[in-house]
Amino acid sequence: MAGGLAGNATTKLVEKAATKLGPKIAAKLTSKSVAGFLPFAGPVFGAGINAYFVRSISKAASAYYLEKKALVGAVPS
Repeated sequence: MAGGLAGNATTKLVEKAATKLGPKIAAKLTSKSVAGFLPFAGPVFGAGINAYFVRSISKAASAYYLEKKALVGAVPS
């Protein structure tokens, strides 16, 4: 029976430690994973913005030159 009491005490001790340390460990792991992800998020975000601007400028240029070609007529190349 003494082994049963020791087992219960150990189980309770582990449960208390897990409830106190669990959130702290989870917070540290989360912050480390977010901090590790941030260096990759910036370039991806910047590349998305650059792609958007390049696409919109190319569409505007294409529309401009198509309109210019229609107004002037076909220019021999």
